[in-house]
Amino acid sequence: EFAEYRLLVYGAVLVFMMLRRPEGLLPEARRKLELHEMSPDVAE
Repeated sequence: EFAEYRLLVYGAVLVFMMLRRPEGLLPEARRKLELHEMSPDVAE
């Protein structure tokens, strides 16, 4: 039963992780700074 939805769950988890952590699970410091520089929630 779960095997039918396995790929759907996997895809949903991938989409969630890309929205939540676009820099990845183990980001390099440089890439993390690049992504967060353009973030609208960063104060000037």
